[in-house]
Parts: sequence; C-alpha cells; structure tokens
Amino acid sequence: MKFRFFTRTGDKIVFWLLIGLMVLIMIISALGRFANLQLVHGELYIYLPLILLLVLAGWGLSAIFRRLKGKVARGVGGTIMVLVMLALITLGMTYGGIAAGLSFPQRFIDMTAPNSHRRVIVMRGLDTDEARVQARHEARLAADPEGSTDLIAEDWGYTYTAYAPGFLDLFYKVDSLKDTDGIHIGYVSKAELMVEWEDDETIAHFYIKNPEPQDEGEMRVAA
Repeated sequence: MKFRFFTRTGDKIVFWLLIGLMVLIMIISALGRFANLQLVHGELYIYLPLILLLVLAGWGLSAIFRRLKGKVARGVGGTIMVLVMLALITLGMTYGGIAAGLSFPQRFIDMTAPNSHRRVIVMRGLDTDEARVQARHEARLAADPEGSTDLIAEDWGYTYTAYAPGFLDLFYKVDSLKDTDGIHIGYVSKAELMVEWEDDETIAHFYIKNPEPQDEGEMRVAA
C-alpha cells in the first residue's frame, strides 16, 4: 500500500530538507567533538536545530490543513495555522537570538602577521563572570555613590579569544588557544587589545594596553 503522504512533491522536498538539516547538524557536532573545529558563526548551533523544528512544525500543520474539509473550515483553520507559525517563528528567532548572544562569541576582527600570510580570528563575547561583573559594579558605585544600584551596561564587559582559522574559514581551531580563558575588558574601559607576533610569526601574543580595574588576561595563539 502506497503511503499517500509522500506522493506530493512538496512533502518530498520538505522530507529531504529535514534529512539534510539533520545530517548537517550531525556533521557540525562531529567536527566539534572529534576535530576541535567550532563554527565561527556559533549562533548556527542554535538556529539550525531551531529551523529544523520550525520546518517540522510547519510540515505537520500543512498536513492537518490538507485534511480539513469545507471552505469555512479550511479558511478558519488556515488562518489559525498561519498565526501559530508566525508566533512560533517570532518567538523562536527572538529567544534563539538572545541565547546565541549569551552563549557564543561573535567574530570581532582578523589579525594578519605583517610579514607572512599567517592569520588568527579574534572572537568577542559577553563576559559573564559574576566576580568581575560585581567588582565593576562596586567600583562604579564607589566612584559615583549616586549611581544606579542595579546592574547596568557599565558593569559588564567583553571576553576576547583568538584562534587559528579552520576549514574554509567557516570554523576555527579550538586547540590553537591554550591555557587561558581569554582576555577580559570592561564595556566602558579605554583599554586596548594589542597583538605582537612571536617565533617567526607563528604565535600571536595578545595583551592589554592601559588596563583598567578588572581588565585582565593575555593569550598566545598558534597561527
């Protein structure tokens, strides 16, 4: 007996799209686990599974819609389903974006050695260390007792890490940065992130110029 659900061209396209997304997610996960390669655009770790779930939800709703009989039922049902999908997409992308911003650093700048082709990718993410956030908060209130006692943007900071580029520049090599969790600089700090090249420009040494309180760290990256 032939399964009618897969006789439609649209169903076949969606089915293979879902298979393709699952394979892509598995490949990306395997590269991170076994080859120490992480996506430069880390938000894809959230968006790809999210897109898969949204496509699956849309596919299921379209299957239900095709089973509705009557013009009124299809009109009302179709409107409700469109609204449901719009709500799911809006909520998914909104919260997915927030989660990605908190969980994954963003590409900040590429640094190339002056006398060679060697290059490293500098990533920047939110510094979520509670001790540093609280220390900045206390320092701000000490300098300005009338300031807000709530956590504000000035209390937060950035964490910078750097890595050698990986496959097709879509990935970076996690193991090229060793023995450090990066460099931490406050959001309103006037400190500068600096780099110097060592060992025939095979190592990029990053450090902080004119650090302010709670600005800390240095790192060496194998380019």
